[in-house]
Amino acid sequence: MSVNLIKRDLQYIKSSVKDSSFKQKKAIIDLILADVIQDISEMEISFEVTYTGQNEKKHYETFAKRYKKYKAKLLVDMQELQHRLNRKTVNEAACIRMLDEMIATDLYVVYTNELINRFVPKHYRYEQETVTFC
Repeated sequence: MSVNLIKRDLQYIKSSVKDSSFKQKKAIIDLILADVIQDISEMEISFEVTYTGQNEKKHYETFAKRYKKYKAKLLVDMQELQHRLNRKTVNEAACIRMLDEMIATDLYVVYTNELINRFVPKHYRYEQETVTFC
């Protein structure tokens, strides 16, 4: 599943939390959250990465670790959201805040892109490559 479809599902959950209809749609939302968690665990993202030579790609490992960190954070936050929505009394503001952060940061991919964009090659001759992290 793509990032846009996951974001669409999160928008649906957010709208049902906002209008307080999530209790009537509890079964559907639980199913959507379970599906989203499964899709996130299998998700792969491609990034445009700059390098100066074939032997100078050690920074890829840093980018991969950063992506794995935020992917794990996203999984934990999704499970936390599922737990919060299944409580007897739901803190709607906290759920909306969590959903807003996930949607605004493209499922935390923005944080990895910021790190990649901070990398400045030492040489004026460099190339770009598309790398997929999972």
